Amino acid sequence: MDAGCGTGRALPALRDAVGPDGTVIALQLTPQMLAQARSRGWAKCADLLVLADARALPFAAGSVDAVFAAGLVNHLPDPQAGFTELAGSAANARGAEAGIRACSAFNDEQARNLMVSRAWRFLSLSAC
Repeated sequence: MDAGCGTGRALPALRDAVGPDGTVIALQLTPQMLAQARSRGWAKCADLLVLADARALPFAAGSVDAVFAAGLVNHLPDPQAGFTELAGSAANARGAEAGIRACSAFNDEQARNLMVSRAWRFLSLSAC
């Protein structure tokens, strides 16, 4: 799941990462950004476009295998609560992963500690 997919710029790379048998979910709060994803052609790389708030995901706990959130966290009013919500969607017995690109909301140590506390396998964290 690309949480806060924006214009969908990462969707082609996520499609490549999961392959033809994987599922790519693009989640965005604003219809204008999903419209941009469609107009740029990137939306075709997603299996499902979801208009929803990343702070209240419309998925059952453990329903996704991986979370990608490039630049999302700095847009959330409560980044820790946002991380917790994202972790809940991916927390499952199969060993879900979360790749987070955090932009200024947390420093590296804070983000790493939170991810470890949620039992996520750390994939990536970078500053903008």
